[in-house]
Amino acid sequence: MGMKVGNLMLDGETADYIWRGKGGKQGHRELPQPALNAISAALGAYGKEMAVKNRTRAKDSPLVRFTVTCSDIFKKAGITPSGVYIFRQTAAKLRQDGEKQ
Repeated sequence: MGMKVGNLMLDGETADYIWRGKGGKQGHRELPQPALNAISAALGAYGKEMAVKNRTRAKDSPLVRFTVTCSDIFKKAGITPSGVYIFRQTAAKLRQDGEKQ
């Protein structure tokens, strides 16, 4: 595991960590309080402090805001609320239908 200080996001008493998975996919999860305490204690043992700046959480990202906006538009239009993945599915279906003709 290659965790760096930049992978931690502090938000008051809680902390999230950023992970990177297959295909470069990134996400974040809440870091359990005992793990955060252990990291802080380990750094203290080496004479260092955890100087993590508060960062913008993923829920504030442009993609998340776009997804929420689309969901609101779908609701107002009477369409079943869905994520932005529906656009990819629609494009694939239209492409498939075009190939059949």
